[in-house]
Amino acid sequence: MPEKLHTFLLDESRGDLESFRKPFDDQEQLQVVGLCTRLRELQPHIQCSRIDVMIVNLDTPDEKTGPAAVQRIAELNPRCGIIGVSKNRQSDAIISAMRSGCWRFVHWPIDPTDLAAALDHIRRIRMPQRETCQYVCVMASAGGAGATTLATNLAVELAAVVEDRCALIDLDLEFPEVAAAYDFRPSHSIMDLLGSDAEVDRMLIEQAMEHLQCNVSILAGSEGIGNPWDTSPERIQSLLRVVSDMFPFAVLNMPRTLSPLAAEALAVAHRVFIVSQLSVPHLRNALFMHDKLVEMSIPKDAIDLVLNRCDSAFERITIEDVEAKLGRPVYARIPNDYKNVCAARDHGRMLMAHCPTSRARHAIVDIAKRLVREQIGEPSVKPDGGSRLGSLLGLFRKPRETAPQRSEECSCL
Repeated sequence: MPEKLHTFLLDESRGDLESFRKPFDDQEQLQVVGLCTRLRELQPHIQCSRIDVMIVNLDTPDEKTGPAAVQRIAELNPRCGIIGVSKNRQSDAIISAMRSGCWRFVHWPIDPTDLAAALDHIRRIRMPQRETCQYVCVMASAGGAGATTLATNLAVELAAVVEDRCALIDLDLEFPEVAAAYDFRPSHSIMDLLGSDAEVDRMLIEQAMEHLQCNVSILAGSEGIGNPWDTSPERIQSLLRVVSDMFPFAVLNMPRTLSPLAAEALAVAHRVFIVSQLSVPHLRNALFMHDKLVEMSIPKDAIDLVLNRCDSAFERITIEDVEAKLGRPVYARIPNDYKNVCAARDHGRMLMAHCPTSRARHAIVDIAKRLVREQIGEPSVKPDGGSRLGSLLGLFRKPRETAPQRSEECSCL
């Protein structure tokens, strides 16, 4: 169900307020947040609160009062949709209402079908739906694999590529690290949303997010150790559904535990990155995770391996070994750039700002560009992969048989 439109009513007719309000309370698309009988009472709300739709009763003792109120509302909040309501069915009355600033005109008594059509029109203009939002889940095959580093930097690079605001959500409730990676202390957290009884809507999410100047909106984890098993799957479903209408991309920093919360996020993922390194423990876990995700009905072609800290001199396992065991090319290889990555992380900065020429940063930029190409349907080029089977593949497990803006300067820039 689409997010409800926050609606305020203005009725200066001196009539029965409850009778005027009832048809709007009964409309499923609306959430009536207030009613005023004087325009001056409305002004603080229209300027300081989120109101998607203003519904104005044009049938007032002074026939000029209604149009004047509409004009004033349009001046105070030009993006607010205005619906004029009147018993007058004359064409000149409708034209006058539209000229004063009404987006739509609805006759009284209210026909629910006409009202729904007017609201659909306002929704398309006021709150356009994004049909191309891509959820990118980033998971670590083992501690220290670099999943959070990839997730935090990938969100910044995606925002730069698409030139639009992107979301970054920390779903690791036990050990959240996203806020620390950007060097800020969140005033709100994802637990404030998941633990609340309030309806999860756009306004609530925007208030809970940190909107950074690097065009990333972060929904951070709470400080301290949380419990992902206490969260409601229905709450995370609602959260992810609303977020999907707000951003072209949403990067999810995933926990390693497959809790109900993680399962709900994985169910909507367009791409799942398992971040690993070229070591036996990391790769063994990566294969375990890959098989488990397939068992959870995540499409195989949505699950990809990203190898981090490649090109180290001490590695004995080759990328070709991994691709042969996996049965497909790895999605991306991030070269070992330990000095720059650690320095950026310790200073709470992204690679884009700390060391824009970093080899690791360039690899993440390539991932972002490839995700965008895939989103808009352009062909993407898989990294070249060989088929040589290394002698250490016996250490891998045999394949199993198939059975959800801060105004000050941001530290990331």
